[in-house]
This record gives sequence, structure tokens and C-alpha cells, in this order.
Amino acid sequence: MPSIVNNTQILKDKSKMQQPSISERKSLSQFVKEYNPVLLDISTVFPFVLFPDTLRIDLQKVSIIHSEFFWSKREETINISDILAVSVESGPLFATFIIKTKFFTQKPLRIRYLIKSEATMTRRIIHGLMLVKKKDIRIDEAEPSKIIAMLEEVGKMS
Repeated sequence: MPSIVNNTQILKDKSKMQQPSISERKSLSQFVKEYNPVLLDISTVFPFVLFPDTLRIDLQKVSIIHSEFFWSKREETINISDILAVSVESGPLFATFIIKTKFFTQKPLRIRYLIKSEATMTRRIIHGLMLVKKKDIRIDEAEPSKIIAMLEEVGKMS
């Protein structure tokens, strides 16, 4: 007749066999890269902005990182569903990227001194993400470059 101690030991052995080894487990950073990759990172042009700002896009949000001084930054994050409109104002050399959201309707967010082609591509990608979110379309692709190409194509349509 088996004792309770032996049954407990058997259960412990089974649970050890079912758990994936440490090498098989995904780390948090792998999970984030796989399921929410950074699609695009653009920065303002250095000589015109002493501490360059960065605009970062992933599948869920747009982040604007303002570098204010050495080693100090301020980050604003906007969910794609909260964006009302994006536009680009082009000058002879650079472009200004403008984001209008549900929360900043009176004073839209502006990022100045961006390279024109990068600003235009960013507008298309965000337009594509807005349309995909609005139509409730799931993005199955894992490769960021393919996602960018598809979103740019969708962004051109809108």
C-alpha cells in the first residue's frame, strides 16, 4: 500500500517533467520583440536640435521621447486608438510631424526637424495602423519589415 509521501513525490516528479526547461522558456524581452516589435524609430536632425527627439512606433502605440538635457528624457505615449489625425508639414529642408489626439485637441503634438522622407513614411505607417485598428484587423506577420511594408501600403490608400 503506497503512502501519502510517495504519492506526493510522484506528483512532484510529474510537475517537473511538464515544466519547460529554462532554455525553452521565452524571456520577457523575446516576448516583447515577438508580439510587439518596434516598427520604426526616427529622430530629429542633430545640428538643428541639440538634444534630438525620437518618435517610436509599435503595433499598439506611438511614443515621443523628448531629450531635454544630458541623460534626461521625457516620454509621451499615445495609443493608436487615441490618435485622431496625423499630418506632415514640409519645408525646403525638413518636415514637421503633427499628431492630433483625443486628449491634445487644442494643441497637437509637433516634432520638428525630421527628414522629409522619414516623416512621410511615418505618416503612412500610422495611418495604416489607425485603419487596421478601426477595421479590427489582426496582424499575423512577425517580421517588422514586412509589417511596415504592408502598413505603408494601407496608409497610402487612406
